[in-house]
Amino acid sequence: MNILRDAAQLQAQLHQYEVLQETRLHILKLRPGLRSNWIGLIVAYRLAGNVPACRKLLSEYLAFIKVWYVKFLIMALTHSQDVPANDVEYSELILYHIDFLEEQGDLGEALAMLHQYTESGVIMNRLHAATVQPRLLLKLGRTDEAVEAYRALVDRNPDCYDSYRDLLKSQDIDLGRKSCWTLSLVLIPLLGALTEETSIRALRILDDLTQKYPKALVPQRLALTISSGDDFSIRVEKYLLRGLTRNVPSLFVDIKPLYADTAKRQFVENFMKSYCERLEANQGLDSDGRYISIS
Repeated sequence: MNILRDAAQLQAQLHQYEVLQETRLHILKLRPGLRSNWIGLIVAYRLAGNVPACRKLLSEYLAFIKVWYVKFLIMALTHSQDVPANDVEYSELILYHIDFLEEQGDLGEALAMLHQYTESGVIMNRLHAATVQPRLLLKLGRTDEAVEAYRALVDRNPDCYDSYRDLLKSQDIDLGRKSCWTLSLVLIPLLGALTEETSIRALRILDDLTQKYPKALVPQRLALTISSGDDFSIRVEKYLLRGLTRNVPSLFVDIKPLYADTAKRQFVENFMKSYCERLEANQGLDSDGRYISIS
């Protein structure tokens, strides 16, 4: 058994998915009582592109878990006829099934399953479910519902870049690939597809969100990337003064990607030179970002 498990891991690492199916099936036949063996075979089928087998085994395994709970755990104690709402493993399996259905293009079925198990309390990872729902709605062409769902995500965490990116994308404003988003409040987007019209629309949306979430940095930072000219000058000066007043240590790491634009880099340089000259002249900033004499 140990040799077969090692062989399965090696086959997965070498992307030998056809052979992996056979190995995982053999392991399942030897030890059908272990849940991990069932899940391992489901994953092997999916990696190998064996969609019918993966779909069939997923459905059978979910049904098996239900029967197993009813017969051996719950029925004798509570007479319940369903899996308890706090079962993490079952919850993750449902989410995996939804992900598989989405991958295969069965969007309606995936959304129906998501609603069913979210409302019944089976899905415990509510944040993941809230992230999947608008994506499915958008793919189904239900744009208005998707936009509202993305706004709910922004409301849930106003400092999450991905929520803003997806909200704008749902309104045909694409800021770039997800891989271009880093973890340190730094954005390196692909803005080539943004036209003047989409830039104006994006800034209008971001300004509305900034008014709604005045403490959130993300909409203000995104606006710096999208804006240009005098509009950028006004925005970045306010952004820099806010960071300097509050002694934000990561401020210049945050704005460093803006240096890729020569005009933006020049303005930041000129502003900081002016700021340093004011400090040398014994002028500082008050809590509102206004220059005052400190002599």
